[in-house]
Amino acid sequence: MMNTVDDILEFKGREVWTIDASHSILEATALMENKAAGTLAVSPDGSELQGIISERDCARAVILRDMVAGETSVSEVMTQKVISVSPDDNVERCVALMTEYKIRHLPVMSGAKLVGMISGSDLMKFVVKVQSEEIETLENYIQDDEGGEG
Repeated sequence: MMNTVDDILEFKGREVWTIDASHSILEATALMENKAAGTLAVSPDGSELQGIISERDCARAVILRDMVAGETSVSEVMTQKVISVSPDDNVERCVALMTEYKIRHLPVMSGAKLVGMISGSDLMKFVVKVQSEEIETLENYIQDDEGGEG
């Protein structure tokens, strides 16, 4: 059976941290720090996705473009053209998208509604969990098979 994005969300949780585009990148960075998140969905109501903003976006704006964190809005530095996936997409597609576009986070959209966010780390943890379960199943099968001989 092919594992889906919905399986990943079931494993890691469906909570998505959001921020309004009018907030400052200082506020965005503080929220990311508080929630231990590397990316926030930019959404006025928590469901419609306008873009995403990452720690890297904030750091680059302040350090490389000399923007003032408290005076620069999220809308000025967020990524607007967002690559997203649906709950029905498979793990392999997520890995392929992250690799092809060199991105670390994928918003999960059900139609036009934001329903989750997955990171490369979430993918890795999920794949390790699935592989560990498969190994355990095979080990149990082998042990049961060996016990039946004799």
